[in-house]
Amino acid sequence: MSQLDLSNFDLFQLLTEREAADFLNNSQRTLQGWRARSTGPRYKKMGKGIRYMLGDLLDFIKESTVVPNELEEKRIQAARAAMRESAGYVPKRGRPRKQRTIISSPLKKIGAESTDLAPQA
Repeated sequence: MSQLDLSNFDLFQLLTEREAADFLNNSQRTLQGWRARSTGPRYKKMGKGIRYMLGDLLDFIKESTVVPNELEEKRIQAARAAMRESAGYVPKRGRPRKQRTIISSPLKKIGAESTDLAPQA
C-alpha cells in the first residue's frame, strides 16, 4: 500500500464543507451530523461558514483506522462455534424445524387381515 505524499500539500489549507465531504468521500449531511453530535473531524467556524483544515482531515482519517485484534477475532469465532454446537442454538434465519412424527397407517392399526384387499375365493 503506497503512502500519500504530503510534501505537495499545504496541511493548513482551509477547505469548504463540500470540499471536505468530497475529500472524505462522505456527504455534507454526514459532516453536519458529525458536528451536531460533536464527533468527526475538527472544524473551524468562521462567521456562518464552516471550514476544515486539510491536516485535521488527515488526522481524523488516521484516528478512525481500526485494526482488528487477531486474538479477539479468534475468541469470537470460537464462541460462535460453541454456540452452534450447543442444543439451544437457533439459526438467524428462523427457528429450527420441528421433528415430524410419522403416523402409522390406518391399515396397520386395523390388523393384518384388512391389508389383504383381494377377494378371497
